Amino acid sequence: MRQQAETSDRPRQTRSVAGELERLPRGELWPTARVWERSLDVVLIAALVVVVARFLVERADVLEVAATCGGAVVAAARRRAPRGAVLLLVLASVTVPWWHPASPVGLWVTAQVALFAVPLRCRRRWSLTVAAVLAAGLYVVTVGAYRIPPIDPTALAVLLWTAAVAGAATALRAQHETVQALVDRAAAALAVRDGEIEQHLTAERLRIARDLHDSVAHTISGISLQAGAAERALAQRPQDAAAALVAIRTASRESLVELQQILGVLRDQDPAAAAPAPALASLLAQTSVEGGAVTVAPDLDVSALPASTAVALVRIAQEAVTNARRHGTGPVSVELSTVGDDVVLQVSNAFVPPPGRTGAQPTEVISGGFGLMGMRERASVLGGTLIAGPSGRTFEVQAVLPLRGASAVRP
Repeated sequence: MRQQAETSDRPRQTRSVAGELERLPRGELWPTARVWERSLDVVLIAALVVVVARFLVERADVLEVAATCGGAVVAAARRRAPRGAVLLLVLASVTVPWWHPASPVGLWVTAQVALFAVPLRCRRRWSLTVAAVLAAGLYVVTVGAYRIPPIDPTALAVLLWTAAVAGAATALRAQHETVQALVDRAAAALAVRDGEIEQHLTAERLRIARDLHDSVAHTISGISLQAGAAERALAQRPQDAAAALVAIRTASRESLVELQQILGVLRDQDPAAAAPAPALASLLAQTSVEGGAVTVAPDLDVSALPASTAVALVRIAQEAVTNARRHGTGPVSVELSTVGDDVVLQVSNAFVPPPGRTGAQPTEVISGGFGLMGMRERASVLGGTLIAGPSGRTFEVQAVLPLRGASAVRP
């Protein structure tokens, strides 16, 4: 029962996991990036507090405070317009110090905050270009406007500062893209798995439908034959009629049991627990009782056949005998033999060709219902072959199935 529950829950679990994957953010920023941007909002507020404190102790003028406040306002708009915000702040960071050489740290902090938002939302080439322009501009301002030597640590720190900000944002974006690629791959794998499960369930339904068709059609055909014999013998040979009625009752009971097993599989039970086919020996004995000519090669042990081969032989024989009774005339001949490593089933019966088809060739194959199609499918699944068609005034069905190396042939 536990295995059945796990089997029935697998498609549901797969859909649940796929739904979780679909809820991951794609268009907007992912959670880690949002945390970083909230931290940068705190940095903007801290820069404003520092500049205002410097102004209160008379170490910063009004222009420095105005530049920092204006830069913070522009940087706050980086979520909606990252390119415009960073371009405006790069321009201000490079030009304002030449015009008013006050401390540019507050303005430069806002430019770095805007720069961090660019790799998260824009293409990598454009982001790296903006970062390079900002680094070069700040370095030129540091060396030219503030007269700092080119190899001074302060000038080099400006380059490292910009490179660190752009590199951290780019690495965060690369990490997200890697995770997203793994998520997409997992979603694709789940989709493939869903498809395989659906294919498996469809194959099981088709197999159960074939079993139901073969079992019911064969049993009803036998019941109809026995009922006809009982009707004919009821007046003259009551004992024969009684035997025919007993055969009808037995066949009906067996068919009911098998039908219940098949319907049990359809009630969401484990598909692997398919209804077992009746024993091959029982089928051959029943066919012989019903007037058929049954021949089994002496070197073939029917009870030792592999399970898959035995089930296929039973179902093919059922369908072939049913078709012979329905469309043929005279007794049915069933032969079982071995050829090398294969077991050969041959079912034949006389039939009346349609008008104008008296010269039917052996290679012609009569097609129509699902019976012949199902027999061919059963044979092909095991790697065997099935030929069905008329040969003169006889219709023959020949199935060749491999023994799979099992000890089915007596030494």
